[in-house]
Amino acid sequence: MKSSPFVLISLFCLFFSGCNLGSDEDSCATVLCAGPAQLAFEVQQGMENVFTNGSFSLQDLVLSGEIAADLEVQLATFNTASPNSILVVSNTNWMEGSSSFEFNFPGNEPVLIQVTIQNSEGECCGGIPLLQSLQIDGTVRELNGSPLIIGLTPNS
Repeated sequence: MKSSPFVLISLFCLFFSGCNLGSDEDSCATVLCAGPAQLAFEVQQGMENVFTNGSFSLQDLVLSGEIAADLEVQLATFNTASPNSILVVSNTNWMEGSSSFEFNFPGNEPVLIQVTIQNSEGECCGGIPLLQSLQIDGTVRELNGSPLIIGLTPNS
């Protein structure tokens, strides 16, 4: 079977027309970027989740501090061996740098949360606010993708 040069050239051109040869704008269109930082907390008192056991509801929580007005909070179920209600905190206006806020539950000491946000770098996904560090009541916590445990302390 003999192939004509026209068919070979056509196939060659068709193959390379589907390839992206250096257009950065087109390559970013196919990249899935991470969203802004979200914080997840399991709030406990006496080793029990205060939302799961009914001690507190989301309406009992009062937020205060420099960025409290920008925060959105909701409860989500974290699928573990025994499902727990997890407090999820998000902010569509995270700003690069350090900021803080407090969780206030009735009858308990306030819980100070300090976050450090840094914007991502990169051609396609640059400028996304990412969590760099987090402290709970002055203690640096490891960011491992799991909800962070907050232990409530009753007022003295």
